[in-house]
Amino acid sequence: AKRLAEAFLTFWADHRAVINVVDLRDAEGEGPLMGARSQLLSGTSSALETVIDAAWKERGSLPRTVGDARALAFVLVAMLANVASHQRGMVNAGVSPQQLSAAMAQQVLLAVLGSPTPQG
Repeated sequence: AKRLAEAFLTFWADHRAVINVVDLRDAEGEGPLMGARSQLLSGTSSALETVIDAAWKERGSLPRTVGDARALAFVLVAMLANVASHQRGMVNAGVSPQQLSAAMAQQVLLAVLGSPTPQG
């Protein structure tokens, strides 16, 4: 979880200008970069879904539906990408990159090891 969080922060920082262009073009909903953000994140979502599935099966708690692990993976990747894209503002507000990374890793770990579906 820590390596994943650090990788997101580093990747976004290293490629901020290109990712900003991809985000802007993708938001327009047309053109050659349409869907590029989804393509950029899909590999991470798929890998995380596999990790989540394996963790749940190891604990013997299966998700209620086939899509539960996928939905959680999508939510986690969206969270990671959003934090990574706003990291400069968060650092300017007094949160260190190490604190961001640790908080992101904690959320991933809690989600993967937590209950596959909310109770209640």
